[in-house]
Amino acid sequence: MTTPVDTTTPEPSGSTPVVTSPITGEPVRLFSREWIGGIALRYSMVIIMLLVIAYFSYRSARFGTVDNLLTILVAAAPFALIALGQTLVVLTGGIDLSVGSVIAVSAMAGAATAKANPGQVWMTVAVAMLVGLAVGSINGILVSRINVPPFIATLGTLTAGSGLAYVIGGGAPINGLPAEFGSI
Repeated sequence: MTTPVDTTTPEPSGSTPVVTSPITGEPVRLFSREWIGGIALRYSMVIIMLLVIAYFSYRSARFGTVDNLLTILVAAAPFALIALGQTLVVLTGGIDLSVGSVIAVSAMAGAATAKANPGQVWMTVAVAMLVGLAVGSINGILVSRINVPPFIATLGTLTAGSGLAYVIGGGAPINGLPAEFGSI
């Protein structure tokens, strides 16, 4: 992305064009120290990500492969979905501390259902989604109808959800799940 050229400032012939600074919005010379610093600051996370990718690609021949990229994308997909939901919450001025415990209680409820009803993947998915929907609805009602501050409401839901996940699993992970559970 380039910054627009400032056409109101006259340029001496043969000099560098004047552009708007990406940080301050003031006129600066193109490729000047201020302009480069502003671009580096504005795109710092992209630059860091590209440097990390370049480093690991150099260190391992397998890092830059398509298979590894797909593995990374599959592993990052749940976190991307969570971050998308959290972005909407933060944009509206709220905060949701209970995300991890909602995932935990939904997963434990789904695992308990899968163990009790092997071969019925649809039921496992339905139970996990309904539990997540119920806990989210409780958060929504607490914040929007009862006017509990989002921090307090989701902190309480975090504690209750963690405890409920602990109770569902009996204080331990649920083992011995059917093979179909891995296909979810």
